[in-house]
Amino acid sequence: MMALLERNWRYLAWRRWPELDSGARTAALLASAETLTAPMLEAGGPEVALEVARIFEVPAADLGRRDLLAELVEEDSDVVALANIMVALRQKAADGRLHDIARVIDVDVSTVSRWVTGVTSPKPGRFRALARALFLPTDYETTPYFLLDQPLIHAARVAELHHLLGLMTPETLRDLYPGLRVLLRRPGERV
Repeated sequence: MMALLERNWRYLAWRRWPELDSGARTAALLASAETLTAPMLEAGGPEVALEVARIFEVPAADLGRRDLLAELVEEDSDVVALANIMVALRQKAADGRLHDIARVIDVDVSTVSRWVTGVTSPKPGRFRALARALFLPTDYETTPYFLLDQPLIHAARVAELHHLLGLMTPETLRDLYPGLRVLLRRPGERV
């Protein structure tokens, strides 16, 4: 079980740097710190809470006592959903795939483009359709995406797996093949 302090700093780092993966967010946190080191961050403790509180401008006492994500989700789960959707939309925009998303959710591509650039935001009623179109889990109330080390969208997961597969021996690949077939399928696709 992850300590509350670690869960909170990971959540705060995700809120500050949503476009980065977990490792890059940790590096960004360490780069922002005056006295924090990776071993200190791993060990936790009062000095970590003080430095994290300074960086993210939150009360240090809250970091070890309150589950900030749980409170936010309780107050407004749409904030969490929107943050995850926007990260995935920006990834799609970088791939030049906004037309696909617009077609699937039946809106004009200019609408999706305005969402990506921050001119407007999608309405909460569109969140589930967007999550499905982006191959994101739709249980955003219970899934802490900021703790995930793997990419959120299907295409990015496939690209990462291709990279990792290149590092494996043929024997390992043979053992993993059945599980990979299940993992790489798109939602709703039969294996």
